[in-house]
Amino acid sequence: MADEIDRANDLVAMMASAAVAEICRAAGKQDAQPTGFCLWCGHVVTDNARWCDAECRDDWEWANARGL
Repeated sequence: MADEIDRANDLVAMMASAAVAEICRAAGKQDAQPTGFCLWCGHVVTDNARWCDAECRDDWEWANARGL
């Protein structure tokens, strides 16, 4: 019986840890607001764009997802 309780406690602890980690990740994410410049490389952009191309967007999202 103790083994089942130990496994249940381990599962609860793991789920709580994952929930806290997700909250921390979500809180650290930056919101991408248009500034007139590419948010990744700094080139001038128009029409409320946030990035100059898909590569800059992908790089920015990759770095932002990792908190860089």
